[in-house]
Amino acid sequence: MSHALAAALLLLGAGTPALGAASAPTPLGHVAETRARQELDRSFTKKLVELAERAQRERLFGTRDRLLELVLRFEPDHRTARRTLRYHRRNGAWVRAKGYRPAVDRGPSTAAAEERFLAAYEDYRDASLELLDAGRRGPQGEGEREQLRFLLTLHPDDERVRERLGEVPGREGWVLSETRAARGRRSKLHAAARDLLENAPLPETCEPDWREEDVVVPWRSGRRTSRIRVLGTVTDAETLRVTRAVHAMGDFFEVALGPREPYRPGFSIYLLESQVQGVRLVRQWPGLSVRERTFLESVHSGWLGDEPRVAVWSEPRRTRIDAAARQTTAMLLHDTYGIAKNEGWVFEGFGLYLVHQLVGTHLMSFVDMLGERESASESARALQDPDADWLAIARDLDADNALPRLNFMLGRRVDDMGADELVTAYAFAAFLIEGRPREVHGILHRVGAGAHPVTVLEEELGRSLPDIEERFRRWLRELAGAGAPR
Repeated sequence: MSHALAAALLLLGAGTPALGAASAPTPLGHVAETRARQELDRSFTKKLVELAERAQRERLFGTRDRLLELVLRFEPDHRTARRTLRYHRRNGAWVRAKGYRPAVDRGPSTAAAEERFLAAYEDYRDASLELLDAGRRGPQGEGEREQLRFLLTLHPDDERVRERLGEVPGREGWVLSETRAARGRRSKLHAAARDLLENAPLPETCEPDWREEDVVVPWRSGRRTSRIRVLGTVTDAETLRVTRAVHAMGDFFEVALGPREPYRPGFSIYLLESQVQGVRLVRQWPGLSVRERTFLESVHSGWLGDEPRVAVWSEPRRTRIDAAARQTTAMLLHDTYGIAKNEGWVFEGFGLYLVHQLVGTHLMSFVDMLGERESASESARALQDPDADWLAIARDLDADNALPRLNFMLGRRVDDMGADELVTAYAFAAFLIEGRPREVHGILHRVGAGAHPVTVLEEELGRSLPDIEERFRRWLRELAGAGAPR
């Protein structure tokens, strides 16, 4: 315990525990914490006045005035400080005299004066941090952040305080630790995606099985690897590309999120060149209920019953590749973490992010999950552009105060999400994957196991949800101009 804090507590009759007492820390009560804070502030204010008086004697007039300006942050009505800085009362408010000019240092020992101030400030800072620790009862709250930001008004480049606020040096000043992490990790993820696609195994050719032969569609190509089997009525070049992308998704999933479960045995994807062929396959596929057939005919891709078989018939080609990769991420998120459509922010946000990183698009969810009911919204129209930068869209929504709040978005099912929630989920997934990669695996496991997402995020990230929200939005702004995460 710092000397300053010990003195403040002793004045309150709340000194350190006696020898032999239990060592487990007990949070200070609110009243005791407030009184200790007031005593610390009085002590530091007195020290600032002493330093200002010494600067006056050493003809360091600019230093004197800067110290007295700090005094006013603690005691706005301090008479000596107001008089020296040429303030006077007018209609109950302090007003600086006309013609005031900032004083300048005329003595030689400014470095020594700065050292004296830093020594006094660091004593105050250390005691303040100890007091914050003594009063903490959970994740860092707004009151603690407010006190930390106040310390920065006294010494803007205090590394200890910046670290408490989760900030690090950046090329444009202090930035969030998540921002610096994302700048490095984003390029590494992009390089990993490119490398995994280029080095995916060359798939072997394969033929339809008896069930697939019974479906009256013109199969033209078939490819397979150890993980995936793809049949198509499309060109062999497209089937080859989809097979390699779906195979590579498993490796990229591990790079981005962590260890995963294996692909399901017999996992197969059918690429159909047109809606007509897709509907024909759905109507002829054995074992589907009327409800399942009706649903599949209303979308552009889907699972054929309980077997690990997926049909994709969206147009054009880039949409089929996107949908095949997206269905693969849905399987991996479910099998690895237990994530389903109830956890819309993960199911959509993380799935869309992984697909965009690997194949360069994020098309399927908007087309297949949201349908036409969002088609009139500005966000919906923007998201339909295959080359849209979704982080830029999220940033624009935030600037217009229209980005959905996290506590709202975290509770949405996939079927209840609109375009704004969808882009928020995508951006928040990018924030976690790029900015907090060490915590992602644990977050997804706990959310998939049924834990409340707010509790999980607060415990895993060590911050309250309002603080996480504030950091997420600031992260979007700080990364402006850094390019989309692909």
